[in-house]
Amino acid sequence: MIPLSPIRKTSLTNEQKISLIEDRFKEIMDILGLDLNDDSLQKTPHRVAKMYVNELFESLKENSFPKITTQENKFNYDQMLIETGIEVNSVCEHHFVPIL
Repeated sequence: MIPLSPIRKTSLTNEQKISLIEDRFKEIMDILGLDLNDDSLQKTPHRVAKMYVNELFESLKENSFPKITTQENKFNYDQMLIETGIEVNSVCEHHFVPIL
């Protein structure tokens, strides 16, 4: 399956990605004037980095894309079938906010 967002191959491990994102997010928080010494914010860069790699963008891994399959039409349906109850989560590629 082709992802909707343009992606490129990377040789970074998840741990490396988390470390790099954590460093950059510390910079963002510092630019915003947040006190990284405050006990409620100290671990936020690491939490955000883990969330990006392990949750929000976990599906960017090539092996996580679903396989496209077909089913035999044993009941001879001649109309489109609608499947309900499927949860879809994504991230806006322009603003990097979750779409739930």
